[in-house]
Amino acid sequence: MPCIEIYTNIPEEKIPETFHLNVTNFFCALLEKEPRGVVLSLYPNQKISLGKNLKEECVIVLAHNAEAFLDAKDNKEFIRKVTDELAGRLRIKKERISVMLLSLTSHTVCTPIGLLAERGPFKWRFKYLEDLQLQN
Repeated sequence: MPCIEIYTNIPEEKIPETFHLNVTNFFCALLEKEPRGVVLSLYPNQKISLGKNLKEECVIVLAHNAEAFLDAKDNKEFIRKVTDELAGRLRIKKERISVMLLSLTSHTVCTPIGLLAERGPFKWRFKYLEDLQLQN
């Protein structure tokens, strides 16, 4: 269940009305997830900056995903796509967008039906943790 947080000092009234829907769809396609599986939070009107200029518009993206973002080459491409998408939708310079990819371990992500690590593709995580405990 990826969680995308977008922080910006852009005023809410300058954010396009369809931004949330369009960007959710963009991340669903990029992450190959169903819309119900992607959490997108938008935080406009923030007192943030990239550098010293508090007045220049900027965007900071935190993308959290379980057992993901482990390949540097893929990460560069992911960041490029996110930067291009947000620069176009928010009409902001690409160099004013910062993207941080955060990989979460599946045993730290809980959904209404339990830990992500309890599901098929993530069950290896519990085996890994058990093996570590046995070594100690």
